[in-house]
Amino acid sequence: MKSTSCILALSLAIAAPVFAQSGGMVQATPPAEAVAALNRHLASLSRNPQDVNALLGAGQAALDLGDIQAANGFFTRANMVDGRNGRARLGLAVVQIALKQPADAAANFDAASALGVSAQAHLPERALAYDLTGQQAKAQQDYRAVLQANPNDNTARLNYAVSLGVSGNLAEAEQQLKPALTSGDREAWRIRAFVLAMNGQMAEARSIAQTTLPKGLADALEPYLQRLPLLTASQKVSAVHYGEYPADVLRLAAPEPARNRDTQVAATTERERGGRRQTAAERRAAQQAARRASQAQAQQLAPAAAAAQPLPPPPPPAPTASPPPQQPVQTAARAPAPQSTRPAPSSAPATQPASRVTNPAPTTVAAVAPAAPSTPAPVASAPTPAPAPAPVPQPVRSLGDTLQALEVPEGERRQVAVADLSAVARIQEQRRVAAAAQQAKAKADAEARAKAEAERKAEAERKAKLAANPSRNWVQLAAGRDPAALAFDLRRLRRTYGDTIAGQDGWTATWGETRRLLIGPFRRPEDARAVVTELRKAGGDAFFWQSEAGEEVSKIGTQ
Repeated sequence: MKSTSCILALSLAIAAPVFAQSGGMVQATPPAEAVAALNRHLASLSRNPQDVNALLGAGQAALDLGDIQAANGFFTRANMVDGRNGRARLGLAVVQIALKQPADAAANFDAASALGVSAQAHLPERALAYDLTGQQAKAQQDYRAVLQANPNDNTARLNYAVSLGVSGNLAEAEQQLKPALTSGDREAWRIRAFVLAMNGQMAEARSIAQTTLPKGLADALEPYLQRLPLLTASQKVSAVHYGEYPADVLRLAAPEPARNRDTQVAATTERERGGRRQTAAERRAAQQAARRASQAQAQQLAPAAAAAQPLPPPPPPAPTASPPPQQPVQTAARAPAPQSTRPAPSSAPATQPASRVTNPAPTTVAAVAPAAPSTPAPVASAPTPAPAPAPVPQPVRSLGDTLQALEVPEGERRQVAVADLSAVARIQEQRRVAAAAQQAKAKADAEARAKAEAERKAEAERKAKLAANPSRNWVQLAAGRDPAALAFDLRRLRRTYGDTIAGQDGWTATWGETRRLLIGPFRRPEDARAVVTELRKAGGDAFFWQSEAGEEVSKIGTQ
């Protein structure tokens, strides 16, 4: 999908390689050849449901019509009838990659190849299946074969670039993206941002997102880009193609900036080496170099931190370099004072500076006149504020207040009082338990009533549906998606086979992603089969079909 919405969508999903995902339509109107082929194979299956060739033909016709679910059913039945049929395995693989089942698709592609069936017509799908299962080497081999046969296949080239990026071959990935980038292909720019991010070059990836997206969307996309290096190879491919991230990865914190920079440096070094992967020894050397740089930076900051530590207020700029060697001498002479203040430097940061205002320059005085005995007096008086909070008694709650609040303090619960406070606590707990049980019962009763009412309504609807649509006998003439087109087909068939289907009303019923064109109903199955025989003698395709009880069949008119 080459559009602005492709890069703006935060889901990051791109179009499926060939078919719409999960059974969606590929074409607005089904090709007449595919419809005719499907009807022809269905007629064969009505005669022999085990006809493998008819099942395979019907599956291919369903693929041509874009009905992935119907194709899946036909290929599955063909594989059940003949488990050694390579065409059935190949059809299943094509369907499964369209249904986002890459593991099953890759296994069936391999099985088809082992059974001697070539996947030459489905190499893009097989390459994507291999990519989504972490088999990048096999995927890239298929992508190269596709591009060799058709160098202008832009989708295969972009998918090839994603696979190379997942493998760490950043230089070759950018080489594959270059033609699309120079032509201004937004999808190529989005893929380049993801390839750069998964290889640790977050700065360049972020720059692409910021220049190609509105700021709000670029900011919302950044956490996903940051977590790309945390994914496995198959998860990276799924993130780029489908926008799917594992929930456990999204809950993780984004990689630290320093670690991200190390990853970028490693990726740049790898690119300079021509795309060669780092060895384990090279990765350890890079990590050790990063740790040594961090330790050196910490050692540069250590003197300032050590000088600031002994002083409660922020250290002034001048004393941080010279006083530290002499400071321990004075602190040893004044041993009682530091012992009383050091145990809690963070618990009372506001009171300690206030107690030292009486001698504003103890550090400088200690440096000039070490034998000044008059200064310890204010320090010795420092412990006096400590006993002050002790004499203040805490108010004890009265028994009356406690009973009024229905709260039992832990201290009073241990005391022997006139009233049994533990009994009050038990009563309170019993009331809480009873109230919770009553609420739970009321909720359960309401849910039971709602469930019974829903079941009653569902049963009534089922009975009404069965009464309105009993099991009946029909002749199916054709299939299509548009009821108006089916009415047109019915008029055409009446002109061709007027004597055989004269007097029969036209009806329609759902059939997977399509609808059946029916005539009837017939009182007995034999009557319907007799009409089928006459139509086939006249050169038409038709078969007998019996609707199940409750299956809705609606009239489409006879004009």
